[in-house]
Formats: sequence, structure tokens, C-alpha cells
Amino acid sequence: MSGAAIGGLDPRLAALLDREEIRELRLRYSRCLDSGDFDAFDSVFAADARVIVTVGEMQGTEAIEAGLADAYRQFDRDGRGHYPFSARRRQSPDHAHGRR
Repeated sequence: MSGAAIGGLDPRLAALLDREEIRELRLRYSRCLDSGDFDAFDSVFAADARVIVTVGEMQGTEAIEAGLADAYRQFDRDGRGHYPFSARRRQSPDHAHGRR
């Protein structure tokens, strides 16, 4: 990160605020999965989001909502309804990436 302040904020404070926003995003994602509220993924993903998983790729919120709902039904065979996520993230000013 450069030493220049972005939007008048100290770069260190901006980085902390970015990290907190990503944490909140991960919580919203987990709440959507845990509650089965797949329609709420539009509050998690941008309209042009792309999700790449081992079985394929989903482009756009409608495809992501449908794909994750289907995957959840297939893989939650025991009805546990809860999947904790541990993601590593890399970020730039306008991108965040997660891995399980």
C-alpha cells in the first residue's frame, strides 16, 4: 500500500475499514447459506459477479443464487444447515478474492 491517503483517510485506517467490510460481507454470505435465503445473495454479490467452483462457473446474481441453492441442497444431505467458512483473501482497492 502506498503512503498516500485515499479520500482523506490515513491508509492504515482505510485498510482496516476495508478488512471490516470484507468481514461483514463474509457474515452476510454465511447468514444467507445458513438461513437458506438464497434470494438475499444480491446483497452479497455484485450484479456482474462471477463464482468459480470445482464443478463450474456461475455468472451474475441470478445464476449464483440458483447454483448455490442447488449445491446446498445436494451437499447438505444430513440437514446440518451450517457450514463455517475459512477464507483467505487478497484485496486491491476494488477486488476481494476468497478461498476455502
